[in-house]
Amino acid sequence: MTRVRRLIEIIGAIAAGVAGLTASMCSGLAGEVLVVSQTAAELAVLDAKTDTISYRIKLDAAPAGVAVSPSGHQAYITHPEIRQLSVVDLVSRTVIAKWPVGRQPFAVAVDGRGGVWVGDWSADVVQRINVETGSVMRSIAVGRSPSAILMGASDTHLYTVNRESDDVSIADPVSGQELRRVAVGRGPFAIAGTSDRTQLFVVNVQASTVSVVDPQTFKSVFQVKVGRMPYGVAIDERTGRVLVTNQQSGSVTVFDAKDGQVLSTVPVGQFPEGVVVAPGSGKAYVANWFSNQVSVINVADGKETGRVTCGAGPRMLAVRPDSSS
Repeated sequence: MTRVRRLIEIIGAIAAGVAGLTASMCSGLAGEVLVVSQTAAELAVLDAKTDTISYRIKLDAAPAGVAVSPSGHQAYITHPEIRQLSVVDLVSRTVIAKWPVGRQPFAVAVDGRGGVWVGDWSADVVQRINVETGSVMRSIAVGRSPSAILMGASDTHLYTVNRESDDVSIADPVSGQELRRVAVGRGPFAIAGTSDRTQLFVVNVQASTVSVVDPQTFKSVFQVKVGRMPYGVAIDERTGRVLVTNQQSGSVTVFDAKDGQVLSTVPVGQFPEGVVVAPGSGKAYVANWFSNQVSVINVADGKETGRVTCGAGPRMLAVRPDSSS
């Protein structure tokens, strides 16, 4: 199977795990959850206090990854099919820029200084983009088909999940050099990490496992067996629980971050993909692609408490920090 055909297959079964990683970079208590619906081509903003959608913003075709600025004022959304990065002003609720980026921009993350990093699926690079001009400021060669990006503690490192090479790249964002690769399971897709980045959690779609990686020793410490075709991952550091969406099982696996003990399996909607934890709320949110809903989960007891209807094809989620301006 060619790489182009493989990409078409994966876009047809994407999980929004990348978005789970952007949530961990936001400071303060979460006020809103951003929901990117690929089929509807819209960004819905869900109030995490009331679990209702506050407003919607129309996007260009087939949006994929989403990340939020540290201030919570901007969102950055990739469109791999039309080679575009959209910049959304969440204060004025408008799309303020559309930049052509690479061959197939997919993963996106924001560092602590507001720098925007985009993974190019077909070019096997991660690039820092100047969102004022759309120009490339830095380019880092990584493994094959980067599907997710996570910034290290204090932005000292950059981690990418490489879907087609079954590994994770560890790179220096300043020098632009790839430093090391860590082998994980088959078909890795999404990543999350503790705030100090002493543990990284990588979901392996084709192996139905999560690799727990120690970035200091460059080793996969242990693996956790989860449901079929896991695609998204998030961590609630307050409880030390990791949540993994299982697309083919229609569930979320909850396990202990320290020892990998599975604590519960939560039934949700059809084809769950992206998952985020809203800091300080005790709640996790799951994008159910085929159900056109977002499930709300009580992290402490591992139960679904409700669902919010959204636009068709919700896949990617991100948390916007509580901000009044």
